[in-house]
This record gives sequence, structure tokens and C-alpha cells, in this order.
Amino acid sequence: MKKSLRYLSYKILIVLFLLIHSAALYAQTDTIHYNVDLMGLASKGNYAPFWLHSRQYGKVSSAPSSAFLLLNFSKDFDHKDRLFDYGFGASGLARTASDTSQLYVHELYLKARLLVFDMVLGMREENYGNQDESLSSGGFLFSKNARPMPKIFVGIEQFKAIPYTSGYAEIRGGISHGKFIDNIGMKDILLHHKFAYLRLGGKLPVRLQYGFEHAAQWGGTRSNSPITKPAPSLRDFLKIFLG
Repeated sequence: MKKSLRYLSYKILIVLFLLIHSAALYAQTDTIHYNVDLMGLASKGNYAPFWLHSRQYGKVSSAPSSAFLLLNFSKDFDHKDRLFDYGFGASGLARTASDTSQLYVHELYLKARLLVFDMVLGMREENYGNQDESLSSGGFLFSKNARPMPKIFVGIEQFKAIPYTSGYAEIRGGISHGKFIDNIGMKDILLHHKFAYLRLGGKLPVRLQYGFEHAAQWGGTRSNSPITKPAPSLRDFLKIFLG
């Protein structure tokens, strides 16, 4: 069972890579970004300096001395007035430290927008809440210290003006379903997340914002337990959704 899941994961990664590569070849009117990041860190003590390895989505090791190489190419939404738009991203990371060396896919995702509605499939760096991105490590629910996790998202990701309000009232919201990839103590854990926000003020110097976020871990079994549980069902999902 584990081998079949592993092979399926490899197939999904290959298909996503081919789709992204094909989109890159034919997107002659779009802007595709390429970049290579190389970082080396040398310090004393048991851990790396806090502000150097935090807020990095797990790219930088907490070891006092480490190095990493990140290869990335991506395309964001380019056309605000287009009925349909798309984007993608892929990055691979090679990291070495005094205690370990790793090579893995850091981001791999496809996204599309129809009118104001977004859909995202895959792993990507995300930031939720209204915290200062340059100072905060994330909100209470999500941290910028964790690696991106595979999920599917549907909704309005960025604030959009409500019709006939002249831009003084805006909304955003959505729902996502994900899976944890770090099986520490538990395996096959799922994530449910939904949010909704209303913002008032438009171009005024002061704006008011109110919203809610709901996130829950569900499913999964203990890694070292001989007891097996039935696969999560639609009934289980409804319980979590209404939680």
C-alpha cells in the first residue's frame, strides 16, 4: 500500500511538472520568473540566529552551520481584466547541515482564476491573517516556519470589491483541503481550513476589517499503532466542516 501511494505521488509530481513546463513554453505573452538562491550560514552555539532561519518556510536549517540552494520558476496572474488567467510555480531545494543533507521539492502548484474565483492545487508558500509579513512568523493557526503542504483551495483569495459599493466594501474567503506530509507520531493527517472576511473603507485612510478562520486536523492514525481505522468519510468531513 505504501509503495503504491509512493508511486502515485511520483506520477502526480511528474504530471504537474509536465503541465507547468508546457504552460511555460506556450505562455509567450506572460511573464515567467526564474531565480536561483544560494545561502551559506556559519554561527556558534546550538542553533542558527533566530531571524536567519525563522519565517523561511523551513528552507533554512536551524543548525548553527548550513547551506542551501533553491531553484525556482513561476508565473503569477498577469492580466487583471482577463476573464480567465492562470499561474504556476515549482522550486527544488538542496540543503546540507552539520547533521543532515536533504533534497526535496519545496513548491509545486498550479492555480487558475475565473472572474474573481481562484483555484489552487499543490504546495506553495502562503500567508494568512493580517500580520506584518516582514516581522511576524505567522498567525495563531499558520506559521511561516513550516514547509508548504499539498492542498486544494477554492475561493476568493484576495479582497474583491462588492458590486455597487464603489470599492468601499470588499470580501474574501475560501475553503481548502490538505494533507500533512511530516508523519511525526501520526500519519495520513488531513487539514480542513476555511475563512471569510469583510473589509470596509476602500481608499479611506482608515479601514475596518472583520472575519473568521476555522482550521482543524482530522483523520490519521498513530504511526506505531497496530490498530487501523476506516478511511475518512463524507460524514466525518461534515462533522469537521460544521465544527
